[in-house]
Amino acid sequence: MKELFGINRRKFLAKVGAGAAVTMIWPFFSSCDSQSSTTAKPELSKDFQPDVDLELKAVQRDLSILSGPKTKVWVYEGKLIKGNKEAFKPLEGSYLGPVIKVRKG
Repeated sequence: MKELFGINRRKFLAKVGAGAAVTMIWPFFSSCDSQSSTTAKPELSKDFQPDVDLELKAVQRDLSILSGPKTKVWVYEGKLIKGNKEAFKPLEGSYLGPVIKVRKG
């Protein structure tokens, strides 16, 4: 067998196969910390008084989108803390998340 750059065909195929396997498996390892969360803390003026106060959290769920096996999706779940009850409507069993109705300003 001919060697190219000091690597024969068997070694080359083994290295390419290992690289392909790592590339395919990498997304599963990078999403292992899916339970962590962050909280947004915007800077507001002292006079700011919100009309609506919501608590939103992104969580991973297994939901049926089409017929067949369930699909892993990220959904927003939340609750209305303060304000008009019409401003926040959850869509139970949907991956689309809640409907939030507010006015700008």
